[in-house]
Amino acid sequence: MVRTTGQVDKTSRLISVVVEVSEPFKDSSSTPPLLPGMFVEVAIEGNILKNAIAVPRDAMHNNNEVWVAKDGQLDVQSLDIVRADRDFAYADSGLNDGDMIIVSSLDTVIEDMKVRIQTESETSTTFAEVVEDQTKTPELRTK
Repeated sequence: MVRTTGQVDKTSRLISVVVEVSEPFKDSSSTPPLLPGMFVEVAIEGNILKNAIAVPRDAMHNNNEVWVAKDGQLDVQSLDIVRADRDFAYADSGLNDGDMIIVSSLDTVIEDMKVRIQTESETSTTFAEVVEDQTKTPELRTK
């Protein structure tokens, strides 16, 4: 990629880029020659985020917060989001190893509300789902 066209398409919200191709008119058995203005599929390698964690967008609240289960209580944790896409937000700080992110949607969230963790042996991920039981104490299940 050499440069962008400097405009955002008002309809698609996409930016057109100019890509430099060595020998664009060279015909091969698998691809036709490239002509100016043709659409192509290009893989662009970007910067690697080191020590970032992918958090499901459904688990994000107020743009940069997640609900974490700590010591049997719900804790609202702020994250430093460095990138986001349709499915995930990528944070480089704000979470510790072993933190359990609550991915359930809750109607009412109160800081330090009690939660109970229920571990299912067949799963190994650290995301948690809050489920109400008969005692009205939310319960966490790993997914």
